[in-house]
Amino acid sequence: MVRGVMVVFLAVFLGWAVPVWAQPQGELNATAAAELGAADAVLNALYQKILADRAEDPGFCADLREAQRAWLKFVDYHLKTVFPLKAGENLREVYGSMYSLDFAVMKTVLLNQRVEQLKALVKLAEER
Repeated sequence: MVRGVMVVFLAVFLGWAVPVWAQPQGELNATAAAELGAADAVLNALYQKILADRAEDPGFCADLREAQRAWLKFVDYHLKTVFPLKAGENLREVYGSMYSLDFAVMKTVLLNQRVEQLKALVKLAEER
């Protein structure tokens, strides 16, 4: 029940037009996967653009790469804490058919937050 409420909240938060409960699970999973793919593409493009724009500053680029590696590690571990498993447990058995949707929605939120962080970094650099 709590997971269902979380998915509905996040679906509204992400702006899905069709009510979550009106779509079959496969469509929900596909929509969430597409949203995740789009967020990942935006993040990667912005990250590469920042590196290209600041290529003349190798110290900055090295620090940004290190920050990105640390952020990616954070994402992995954060998702492990959101969806914890004990040794030998199966994701599908523990979290059910909603797991793919829940995971994709949560990761999309994290990627979108990182995009906003990188945009703020670009804006800060422009103001200097």
